[in-house]
Amino acid sequence: MPRLCTVCTAKRRTEIDSALLEGTTCRKIAQRFHLGQWSIYRHQKEHLPSHLLKAREFQESQGASNLVSRLRAVHLETLLILSRAKKSKKDWGTALRAIARLEKQIELEAELLGELEQMRGATAGVTIVLTKDDQLWF
Repeated sequence: MPRLCTVCTAKRRTEIDSALLEGTTCRKIAQRFHLGQWSIYRHQKEHLPSHLLKAREFQESQGASNLVSRLRAVHLETLLILSRAKKSKKDWGTALRAIARLEKQIELEAELLGELEQMRGATAGVTIVLTKDDQLWF
């Protein structure tokens, strides 16, 4: 029957893991927390990496969702600028810059989603469909 890790079951495991991450020696941690030096060493080698991996994956997923929300906000703002420029029917430069910015945002989104990597070697085309209002605008 496998042994239980005394560090994993310790009440102050978070503090022990933090000390290990800071580079404190196993011997010093063992003395400070009244545990065996080899228990600390085994925990560091066998359990700490998986624990850290899960934490890093969580942080990355949080960062990704933050990035997506920031991209959405920029995208909506660009659409608003384009809409205002189209309504004015005079601000051609702003409208064209907003369209160019939207194209860049779509490219970035596709790149982030990995779609560009999958499409390498394939020919991709873009079709622009104008509504009746858009056709009058040009």
